[in-house]
Amino acid sequence: MRRHYWLLLFPLGVFAFVAPVVSYFNAIFTTDTRWVVAAALALVMVGTGRAFSLLRQDVGLALAAYVSWCVLTYSWSEVPELTLLKSGALALVGMGLFAGGQYWVVRLGWERALSYLLPILALALFAGAFGQAAIEQSSDGLTLYEGLTNNPNMLGSLMNMAVPFLLWQSYRSRGRRRQLILWLGLLGVVLGVLLLSVSRSSIVAALITCGVFLAVVGIRRNGLLSALAAALLCGSVMAVPDVYETLEQRYVRKVPEGSELAVLNSRQELWEESYEQAIKGGIVGGGYGVTIGDMDFAGGLTSVGYGREKGNSQLAMMEETGIVGLGLYLMFLVVLFYRATLPMRRSVDPDMKVMGAILLGALLGQTVQSLFEAWWVAPGSPESAYFWAMSGVATGLSVEIRQRVTSFMHRLPERFWQDRGAGHGDG
Repeated sequence: MRRHYWLLLFPLGVFAFVAPVVSYFNAIFTTDTRWVVAAALALVMVGTGRAFSLLRQDVGLALAAYVSWCVLTYSWSEVPELTLLKSGALALVGMGLFAGGQYWVVRLGWERALSYLLPILALALFAGAFGQAAIEQSSDGLTLYEGLTNNPNMLGSLMNMAVPFLLWQSYRSRGRRRQLILWLGLLGVVLGVLLLSVSRSSIVAALITCGVFLAVVGIRRNGLLSALAAALLCGSVMAVPDVYETLEQRYVRKVPEGSELAVLNSRQELWEESYEQAIKGGIVGGGYGVTIGDMDFAGGLTSVGYGREKGNSQLAMMEETGIVGLGLYLMFLVVLFYRATLPMRRSVDPDMKVMGAILLGALLGQTVQSLFEAWWVAPGSPESAYFWAMSGVATGLSVEIRQRVTSFMHRLPERFWQDRGAGHGDG
């Protein structure tokens, strides 16, 4: 304990929730073992007092308020057993990984804040490279790549999770040509597999992460070059109509060639039902994890087979936890993103600004992705574990920034009077 080897439970915890979706790895990391790792991490966080330190922070209080409300919905839940299990899982995963992410930054330093994603990168490359025969035909006849995840959207989400680490490593290696080529090459592979999956929500999330990153490190320093590249790309698309049509059909509308289906065709029916159910949720909701009107829960450590695909985290939240739960969720996001922007607003270290930009972009991307996937109300999902861990790391970086600013302000008067004394002496 003294050497903090237990900190390895943090990256292991994230990995334990992501690995079950990948073939071969799911023989060891099952849907049951993930809870064992999460419980071990939470136990350490409580035993060392780190979990309670969250309550001294605005973001920790906001998170605790949201989780507490989810637990409280057990009192009126239509399926109390399910609500108790799911809200308990939310507390275990959300607060455990959130606290673990903060302490990870404290102990390892902000420069290695994203190193916990190295196992996720290895998992993503394995799933993408060794599943070459995994081609799926969608219900609309579109060819999709699912790798070793058995789901194109899950493969896309896995690739998106590896992007922040690759961006940081590429940035840190900018002065070392061979290393830069290596990391950029891996980034190209990951982005290529992401495009093959045609997972639009994950593609948008990755674009947001890359966009925020470039806004700090790329566009500012190479504005003319970026503008020329954008103009060349637009010109190429306009000059070759087939390129535009292919991109529009495959990645915007996600339909096979010649189809006239709308952009949100695959989500429209899903969202309509989720909206109707969200209205039924009213002020307090039907209970965390519950599909209103469906009482057929078989029990156990998983809710697979119960309920329906909800397709939107915010509508799902309204259905399960009501307007109160949605309000607490929005309050948490406001405080979290205020914290996540601190490194970009207050740091004088350009590298720290870049790290902050990557974390902010990843959180923004995941939040946008939640508009199309209801992982927020699925605490055992890979995306949920990834989000809570990233939130903790981003908050840990903001704590580092505040400590640096406070230390500087405390030293400022002393320097000021020393400079004035030196000035009088010269006179």
